[in-house]
Amino acid sequence: MEAFLQRLRDDANLAYKAASSRNGWYIGDSAIKGKGIFASKDFNEGAQIGQGGTAGGEDEFGAKIWNLTELARYCNHQWKSNVDIKKNNDQLDLIANKKINKDEEIVSDYSQISRALGARSRMLWQGKDVPTTDFSDYTEKDARN
Repeated sequence: MEAFLQRLRDDANLAYKAASSRNGWYIGDSAIKGKGIFASKDFNEGAQIGQGGTAGGEDEFGAKIWNLTELARYCNHQWKSNVDIKKNNDQLDLIANKKINKDEEIVSDYSQISRALGARSRMLWQGKDVPTTDFSDYTEKDARN
């Protein structure tokens, strides 16, 4: 019976990965924190993982607004990241900075975001502010690796 239940869980997990796969990545349970982004295929160094955000004008105080995508929303933090965040005109791209294997978690260094966006910027997820103070809430795992 337990083997049957495990097979059902495994099948459901595979179906979830297939249904949520977004051009080379999917959302899954993270050992770092909550949900995370995982590679659904191998990425070579320099490959674009996807778009992390788009510019959305300015607020009433002149701060540039950035609308985060699902890729950025669920990408967890690690100082030793496997992607770089690159500003490309009015979008943010996540670029592999080393080989990323299939089913490996895609992680970024959140300090790159503030450097890429600049001081007078706001980030939004589904129309709501993402406070930069939230960055301090993320726990660094395996920082010595």
